[in-house]
Amino acid sequence: FFKKDLKLRKGFTSFDKHIHEKYFYAMQRIGDYTFSEYKVAWKYIASEFTTCVISNKKDDYLGEKIIIPNEKIIFIPFNNKSEAFFVCGFLSSSIIRTLINSFISRIQISPSTIENINIPKFNINNKDHLKISNLCESGHKKNNQKVIVKEIDIIVKNLEN
Repeated sequence: FFKKDLKLRKGFTSFDKHIHEKYFYAMQRIGDYTFSEYKVAWKYIASEFTTCVISNKKDDYLGEKIIIPNEKIIFIPFNNKSEAFFVCGFLSSSIIRTLINSFISRIQISPSTIENINIPKFNINNKDHLKISNLCESGHKKNNQKVIVKEIDIIVKNLEN
């Protein structure tokens, strides 16, 4: 029924055009990561690096739904809530955001942006990691992000890698 409309879709690159021509119904760039429960995300097109944690949504009518960002949202998949908020908090610290903002392209913040950032491996037994995670999660719920980022900054500056 939708074959004609699907064949008219634009935006396929030379990398995936042959797949589109053979399988008009194909969903590309999908993997286990797509369906992770938590995602640390940022906009691909933005003038400043800002992260957030997105997770499944409970809807009164539809039940629990997995949030799947579109292609303009870059994300790191997680299945552990505390780890996701830790990474988001770490990346949201002033020192890391300033570093990232200093070398991003004018408006594009690609996945490779964080390649050279030494993000500590999350350790559930590390009190500082848990504190960053908890602060970041509370920052998602409250309107006092500046205060929370200052608290995260203090912890990030003292983290041992």
